[in-house]
Amino acid sequence: MAILDTLNPGHFDLGSIDISLLGDFLAGTATIHPAALLAGGLVTLFTLAALAVSTVRQKCRTRALEERCDDSQERLQAIEILLANATSEASMLRQRVDQLGIRQESTLNSHAKTGLRQAIALSRHGATTRQLIDTCELSQGEAHLIQTLYGQAAGAPATEELH
Repeated sequence: MAILDTLNPGHFDLGSIDISLLGDFLAGTATIHPAALLAGGLVTLFTLAALAVSTVRQKCRTRALEERCDDSQERLQAIEILLANATSEASMLRQRVDQLGIRQESTLNSHAKTGLRQAIALSRHGATTRQLIDTCELSQGEAHLIQTLYGQAAGAPATEELH
């Protein structure tokens, strides 16, 4: 206890340190009490056991994280494939819509020309404005214009007028 007393700041005296105990320890001739040896061994075992448990837990966590990472990678690859497929389908649908638009425009132009030709022919044969509207699916203004341009002679009275 002499060494412990010298560490107390209130009782510290440089002359009270027994250097011979330190020399015995360094020379290997110091004796260690069996209880201290047992306590040191138990502390060491406890520390090693705690370290082993910590290592096992870390390995388990690492494996779990690796599995989650692998799963996320697989899901990401699947999503990339789905995105590529969706992009391809969207491109094909866009082309299809463009084709349908061109086709519809062509069909409408064809029907419009056919309808106008039919309206002109009917007007020349004496059809009324109402007949042009019903038969050729024209507006009243369109039917009246065709009647005026291609219908009966300028001096002939119209048989039916719409107002």
